[in-house]
Amino acid sequence: MYKFISQVEIAEKLSGGRNSRRRLSDVDKIVLHRLGPQVGTKLVHDGLSMVGEFMKTGKYQAGSYTGGKIPYHLIYHPETMTAYQVLPFTKTAIHAGKHNKSSIGIAVLRDLRTDPLMDEQADAFYDLVTAMSDTLSWVNGKDPQIVGHDQLNGGSKDPDKECPGRLLDIGVVNARVAARSKIHA
Repeated sequence: MYKFISQVEIAEKLSGGRNSRRRLSDVDKIVLHRLGPQVGTKLVHDGLSMVGEFMKTGKYQAGSYTGGKIPYHLIYHPETMTAYQVLPFTKTAIHAGKHNKSSIGIAVLRDLRTDPLMDEQADAFYDLVTAMSDTLSWVNGKDPQIVGHDQLNGGSKDPDKECPGRLLDIGVVNARVAARSKIHA
């Protein structure tokens, strides 16, 4: 089981509320990401420290790619099995190109190209994605698509992006979410 900590109010103050509003009924996707060496998992230990890194907009700094906007709604920290909400679901996160307005962004604080989640960490992550999926199913009357960032056409300018990484199998995530769903029980 994961812990859930909302840091939305503080994160919104830090970011100046720059992210645009949208209706939750417009959301039909959950996009999974890795947040590894490019921001640095040693620097980022919770949602607020990630927000702080994305407020830095100098050349090659994390915020230079997002215009200082918060890129994800949820940050999952596998070591503590904690999910930090840093952006309201009714705001658009800057994480998946043309899919931003229609998706929820969840980032795992781990380089999933080289470092897999351990069983207990993965189970807590599946629980988190299931809770988000069930919520969207309830709001919208249909199941959201659960995809990796690199699976989205137009989701990135980098055609070689490997996100969330080969060590998080999206087919397994979808199967585990389907098996855990309370909506379809």
